[in-house]
Amino acid sequence: MRDICYKAAHAVVDKAKVVVCEDLTSPIPDKGKYGPNQSRRLSGWVKGTMAVAIETVVQRRGSTLLKVSAAYTSQMDSRYGALLGQRHGDTFYCFDRVVLDADTNAARNILARQGDKEISLFTPYKQVKAILLQRTADVKQRLGLLNLDTSCNDTNSFALSTVSELPSIFVNV
Repeated sequence: MRDICYKAAHAVVDKAKVVVCEDLTSPIPDKGKYGPNQSRRLSGWVKGTMAVAIETVVQRRGSTLLKVSAAYTSQMDSRYGALLGQRHGDTFYCFDRVVLDADTNAARNILARQGDKEISLFTPYKQVKAILLQRTADVKQRLGLLNLDTSCNDTNSFALSTVSELPSIFVNV
């Protein structure tokens, strides 16, 4: 795992002088896959290894590392900077029936977060959510989507059998 993390960090620094990444110090939430003790250990080990690899490689190679808040970066539509879609596994389903790669979408959100004046690294996640909900309301009003439910809670969860199958909340747009 350590080798993989260091190789990935070198591959990133090969292409970028400035590296923007999520702050990797917060724990990964336990989704019930493992017990709480094992999840905590795995989360700390992998994320700790990745964080050390990124910081070490960036420092040794003379690049710059910028950390941003990770709150809601994987739940936002990177095209609008708002909570207008849902992530399910490796896929992000947008309100307008566009399907994006979830990791690419999150990476774009992380890069955009670097220049965000309202959301800093130390902004509490509840405050981040409030800011994003306000931005979402503004975008929905601008696009004429006032009746579209784009809440970022789990009330709209669904099971998909294919990538082309969209959740019902996106069909009535």
